[in-house]
Amino acid sequence: MGFEAAGFNHKLLCEIDPSRTAFTSQNFPNAKVLTVDIAKNLEKINYEIQASLNNLKEQDLFLLYATPPCQGMSKNGIGTILKAMSDEKRSNIDKRNQLYLPVIEIVKSNKPKWIFFENVCRLFNFKGVDSEGNVRMLPEIIENEFYKLGYVGRFELVQMADYGLPQTRLRSVGIFRQKEGISFGKGCSFLPPKIIDKPEKRITLRDVISNSESLDSLKHETRISEQNSLHRVPKWREELYHWMKHTPEGASAFDNNTCINCGRINEKEDIDCGKCNEALPKPTVTKNGKRKIIKGFVSAYKRMYWDKPASTITTRSAYACSDHKAHPSENRVLSIYEIAILQGIDIENVKWTDETGVQFSDTLLRELIGESVPPLFTRIVGEHIIKIEEEILLNKKTNEIPTCLVTEPQLSINFG
Repeated sequence: MGFEAAGFNHKLLCEIDPSRTAFTSQNFPNAKVLTVDIAKNLEKINYEIQASLNNLKEQDLFLLYATPPCQGMSKNGIGTILKAMSDEKRSNIDKRNQLYLPVIEIVKSNKPKWIFFENVCRLFNFKGVDSEGNVRMLPEIIENEFYKLGYVGRFELVQMADYGLPQTRLRSVGIFRQKEGISFGKGCSFLPPKIIDKPEKRITLRDVISNSESLDSLKHETRISEQNSLHRVPKWREELYHWMKHTPEGASAFDNNTCINCGRINEKEDIDCGKCNEALPKPTVTKNGKRKIIKGFVSAYKRMYWDKPASTITTRSAYACSDHKAHPSENRVLSIYEIAILQGIDIENVKWTDETGVQFSDTLLRELIGESVPPLFTRIVGEHIIKIEEEILLNKKTNEIPTCLVTEPQLSINFG
């Protein structure tokens, strides 16, 4: 959607899940949408690309946009995975992370002028096997395949909060262009300049959703807005509600050491007050008649901060037990409406209902929003690509290097 806002026209879109292609078809009515496994349908996809170009009387594909899933890079348990690899208890090569291979084949067959490739930041942590049988880091493998095909560009770590997104979202982004005989600068980067140069200037949660209608997850009538069908949250069970009700902004329910009965401050490992024996409002589970703390990450059952960007919006935005997912002050997670705003989505320009007028399921919408490349960022990238092309055209007669491309390597890395 961001590239369309920048003036691009999507002609072919692919997705393996029919429910997702239904959403895609509604929102890209001028594009052909295929419900296929890309890895198993390369011939069909290449045919459709060429057929589309022929219909448009275009010789070349301008942009290929690739965001292949890499299930083996899931954040859940990433530390355990990397340690097992280091200890040689797990292979450095995970076949689930090889879905970039069909992208390379499509590039070989169609030679797009531009390639936009986005993936999780952990792309830089994993290895694969290149075409010559050598084990190398995944970004290096993909870059070298593109270089052999006549492209220039590279992968970089991008903190999207630096581009005006009101959430911290660190991603691997690769932007490549055909050389076409142009003398690009050494270490050429096609990333647009940052909009925000200091972490303290980033857009905060308060800047964006502080005026949202209040919701409460305990009852049906208080968790769904009557005015906005997207402003709705899941119902919390009573024990979860109790834990989070006593969790302050920016904190985790695992840190609820203060007894709500007598006020005693207990130890971190305590689940009952050492003075009055009242149960502490911590995430616990009863098994075989014995209550114990729930195993989880320190970021689970945790509230966001009002005066910081939101934590990364993921497919699990509906779950308080996931990573920093609770509202800063209200007893709920963020609504579909709020996570869409935080993802840089233009709410009014999206069709949220199917062809019968029924709103797509909450689960599907949360997954689509959490997995998407923020349209705010892709619009900025699209506008930058257009600017580069205009400058290339202006400089072709003099054979000068476009000034926007004469840059030293500049990694946009910020873990704030």
